Amino acid sequence: MDLFWDATKWQPACDFHHNVVKQQLEHLFDRGAIAEADLWLNSARAIAISRRERSATGADGWPTDR
Repeated sequence: MDLFWDATKWQPACDFHHNVVKQQLEHLFDRGAIAEADLWLNSARAIAISRRERSATGADGWPTDR
């Protein structure tokens, strides 16, 4: 919870990155699977998640068949 309230760690995000990418990053962090530095949306981990998840949704935001 300390990371959440540390304003130096805040970053703006669109709905997709807030609701999809950050959720996955925070889940991985809580499990101890990634480091704090990986929580940034410009980290290699975040970029990989973004690319994977974006390919699974169409322009309208609905899931597509892969």
